[in-house]
Amino acid sequence: MEKVQYVDPKRLTVSDAHQRIYGNEVSSEYSLLYDSIKKEGIITPLIIDPNNFIVSGTLRWRIAIELEMSVVPVLVSPTPLNEYQIALLNTGRVKPKSVILKEYKLLKPLFQKGKGYRSDLLGDVEVLDQSKMLGVSDTTLNRLLQIEKGLIELYGSIDAEKAQNVLCDLDNDIIAISPTLKMIRDKIKTNKSSKNIQLNPETGLPLVIGQIGRNQVFKDNYTIHQYDSKDLSFLEDETIQTVVCSPPYWRRRDYGIGKSQLGQEKSVEEYCFNLAKHFDDCKRVLKEDGSLFVNLADNINNFQYPLAPYRFAIEMINRGWMLNDQITWCKNNVIYTDAKRTVKCDEVIFHFVKTSRFYYDLSWIQEIPKHRTEFYECEILYGENKKTAKPRSYIEFRDNVVKSNIASTQWLSSECSRRKIPFTHSATFPEIIPEICIRSTSRVGDIVCDLFSGTAVTASVSTVLQRRFVGFELNPNYIEQGLVRLDNLDKTKSNLLLSA
Repeated sequence: MEKVQYVDPKRLTVSDAHQRIYGNEVSSEYSLLYDSIKKEGIITPLIIDPNNFIVSGTLRWRIAIELEMSVVPVLVSPTPLNEYQIALLNTGRVKPKSVILKEYKLLKPLFQKGKGYRSDLLGDVEVLDQSKMLGVSDTTLNRLLQIEKGLIELYGSIDAEKAQNVLCDLDNDIIAISPTLKMIRDKIKTNKSSKNIQLNPETGLPLVIGQIGRNQVFKDNYTIHQYDSKDLSFLEDETIQTVVCSPPYWRRRDYGIGKSQLGQEKSVEEYCFNLAKHFDDCKRVLKEDGSLFVNLADNINNFQYPLAPYRFAIEMINRGWMLNDQITWCKNNVIYTDAKRTVKCDEVIFHFVKTSRFYYDLSWIQEIPKHRTEFYECEILYGENKKTAKPRSYIEFRDNVVKSNIASTQWLSSECSRRKIPFTHSATFPEIIPEICIRSTSRVGDIVCDLFSGTAVTASVSTVLQRRFVGFELNPNYIEQGLVRLDNLDKTKSNLLLSA
């Protein structure tokens, strides 16, 4: 290349080859680079080809146009550059994840000798350092490649709209690499296990509902319906004492039961309205002194928290429910929160009631064995002694506080595998949460309900605590997994504060 020249930036444009690799890339460095160029000008020259196409330095060029600079420094390549050479010129800087994947595909033959090695480009020199050139560790690159492979398996092409939406979320730090990979793996697993779930073309729900009304799993102490919990018409008025449930969160997980499933709404307002609607009939079947507990979490959307749990709580209050309490559940196994914000470790549990005369009893705390009290008292309970102790509104389950494997589903996954039942539902809450809710607001023999039963955590705790249980779950695969849990109640007992 010749010496630096100065040209009018309006004469330049991005080369087609550069556009194919980087598109209209928006870098997290843009604001810093803008301030630097505004103060000191462009120090590092752009690289252009003989036809005035930019092959390196598009961000600097865009900023120059925005600042209405009259000239920019450039180095002119004597010949047009191919995509390999353009990618080599643009390595060594922070880039979106989707761009890293494109660069890797182009430069892969330069990272190892053997089949595909580009001796025409590098000759006999040492192979290039993959991590240094791409700006990410080998581990991160491997995860990105697994994400790409998973997206192709899910959507048929990396260029499919849904695949591009996932990459866009990665590029904009809406979700981090590890949880994205887990989400994709879970969806692939769910898709495979849901192939036998036929959907009603009119409702979009599992076909068994449209054919025979509802499917039931019935035993003396529990009943689980494969049925939409918005309709509780077959339950009698004021028969349920306590409801404990964790509904699908907004825009978090696809449960494989059709497009109309709860949680897939386009707006948070629609989601909160639909979710609150699930509890309209719940007020009828709940006893006058009964309680309703709802576990929810927020989810970043369009670069911000939409406050979905609190919007839902307001919608419930507007429908006549009383919000009696709010419990904060601090999770250990959280999803890493990327971008300029803290890692979100908490979820919320709302305690709704119909009247101020609801049943509430904490005498069970006095029966907790000494060894369990010493283990949990400082984190779960608050009070000078057992007679005055109450559950805290902040339930802490992090490693440095409670040293136990809370809400582990490894045993359930293994047992389902042994029975040749695919395990696809990992979004469970620990047994202690429904235990505190059920012990404090119901009596032995009362009926406990879960409108979103999943793998039957609330059902198993209710059964161990000698309550009757009625649950609702649309996905038949989750019902199967829940029955495995109910066949292994010793696992549930071992995780409770107080054995029944």
